[in-house]
Amino acid sequence: MRVAHFCWESLYGIRCGGLASAVTGLTEAQAKKGCEVHLFTRWREGLERHERVNGVYIHRCVFDYRGHMLEFAWKMSRAMLDDFDVVEREFGKFDLVHGHDWHVVDAMHELKNRGYPIVMTFHSTEWGRNGNSFGEWWEFREISAKEWYGGYIANRVTTVSRTMKGELMWLYQIPDWKIDVVPNGIHLERYKRELDQGEVKKRYGVHPLAPLILFVGRMAYQKGPELLVEAIPH
Repeated sequence: MRVAHFCWESLYGIRCGGLASAVTGLTEAQAKKGCEVHLFTRWREGLERHERVNGVYIHRCVFDYRGHMLEFAWKMSRAMLDDFDVVEREFGKFDLVHGHDWHVVDAMHELKNRGYPIVMTFHSTEWGRNGNSFGEWWEFREISAKEWYGGYIANRVTTVSRTMKGELMWLYQIPDWKIDVVPNGIHLERYKRELDQGEVKKRYGVHPLAPLILFVGRMAYQKGPELLVEAIPH
């Protein structure tokens, strides 16, 4: 199967947050399973435009960054489509197109019209990034509209948790049957190690026998650290 992923960030391009890790890990895992995987993302100075990394074909797209965020996303989508057409002429027709978050919805719109099956993954929503609240400014409305449209045109939607699935169903009326929950994966070998838990706690001024909760993530509503604090009395 030949799969094209569209994402504005990658560990092998420009990294902005956790989306880069998720998309890089997913594409590499698919390549290991035998898929021919292509990732269309942004170029930055010092990197090749096209290369193969860990089995994944990386295509770094060049475009003019000037303009507001919506204009930026549109120009990025056009650049990705230009590279997509060139790559397809060389490698053959893609079987599946997979878009990640609202930045690439313009590209998904064009490819949907060409007849490609579309998978759309929501790693977050504009509502969630805004602290689980609605915004009155025009960018909030426009980005939210793109998120709705991405869910509407997709053949299937994936997201990372049941909570996110419920959020998408509530915000954008995406039907239950259309959404699959695919949690982010981890590399177990990076976490399996022998250590003295008491010594680790002491290093941070915690008694060796005291219960300890570890939170890994940004201090943002989207990641839910406040839920751990609220749960402590219970």
